[in-house]
Amino acid sequence: NGISDIQLNNIFIKHDPDYLQDKLNQFEYLMKHNPKKVKGKGRYLYTSIIQNWIDDDYYDYAYKKSKEKENEYNKAINIKYNEETETLKLEYDKYTENECSRYLNNLSVEENKILDEEIKKTMQSEFYKNIENNEVIYNNLILTKKLEYIRNKCVVLNSFDEFIAQKKRVGRIAA
Repeated sequence: NGISDIQLNNIFIKHDPDYLQDKLNQFEYLMKHNPKKVKGKGRYLYTSIIQNWIDDDYYDYAYKKSKEKENEYNKAINIKYNEETETLKLEYDKYTENECSRYLNNLSVEENKILDEEIKKTMQSEFYKNIENNEVIYNNLILTKKLEYIRNKCVVLNSFDEFIAQKKRVGRIAA
């Protein structure tokens, strides 16, 4: 860009590479967007480095670009966080389902009948009476209500936060 070897050596000795890159970016920006400001490429670039010339248009542009990058980064972080949270929620749902199923499978026949009667008492609305004829749907509703009842009243489950903490502990131990 028209800077002599002596000037280059002087610049490289006295200035930080990040600073030099910023000045070079500013120079390239001006050459592309406002070349009238640059009178003599080498002289302009050298003097802007030595005297720390700052072009307001370039710094507005650089600020907007850095904000865009920051926003993209934050957006990517949020997407990753949401994906991980969704995965953990699915794992937690599977955990609660397994615990409730285990509890249900360990009930005696008598306890299961008592639970069925308890659940059927809550199913007295017209909606349930209309479905009673369809045995498959009705039995699935009873099972769903049973698992809900077990989850809310019978099984002591870890909270979601405890579940996550336990998963992290297990992950650290495995590592």
